[in-house]
Amino acid sequence: MISEQKKYLKSIAELLRDNGEYNLVKTLDNLYSRADTDPDQFIDDVKRLFGGMGTLNDIVFSKNGRPLIEENNKLEELRRKLYSACSSYKYIS
Repeated sequence: MISEQKKYLKSIAELLRDNGEYNLVKTLDNLYSRADTDPDQFIDDVKRLFGGMGTLNDIVFSKNGRPLIEENNKLEELRRKLYSACSSYKYIS
């Protein structure tokens, strides 16, 4: 079951959208929309969001050159929860 992973992914997309980080939102929305079609692939694709340049780990919210502490803390919490939920996922096939 991937409801927990979908919940965290959707929350991250909303937080990014609310803070003007639209580049990754399209990718997250796409992943969310096809999650139920192939859950195993969905989990693999979400895990890829955590590695390399230009990924979910690189995002830091700021305004006028100052970090947005509350928003960054919320993003970090959601990232941890999403990664943990994906890591504990039991593959179907």
